[in-house]
Amino acid sequence: MHYMLESKKVMDAMVKYARQADYPLLLLYGKNDMIVDKAGCDQIFEAWKNPNKNYEIINEGSHGKSTVLKGAEIIINWIDRI
Repeated sequence: MHYMLESKKVMDAMVKYARQADYPLLLLYGKNDMIVDKAGCDQIFEAWKNPNKNYEIINEGSHGKSTVLKGAEIIINWIDRI
């Protein structure tokens, strides 16, 4: 129970920060991620202050490096656009 409460505190802080974040965002989420809950990513994305934001779901991605590698083209294209 302690870890659940601590996780909620972290998520609440991240959403609060997102409301003030006035710079572009690229948020990648691995569809097979067993660590991060997609609902948390949804909350952060919705709260993000800057309208220049993109949220991409990586179908074959898990948590971390595999999602970044599978999303490399998305990342490169996003960098080129900003």
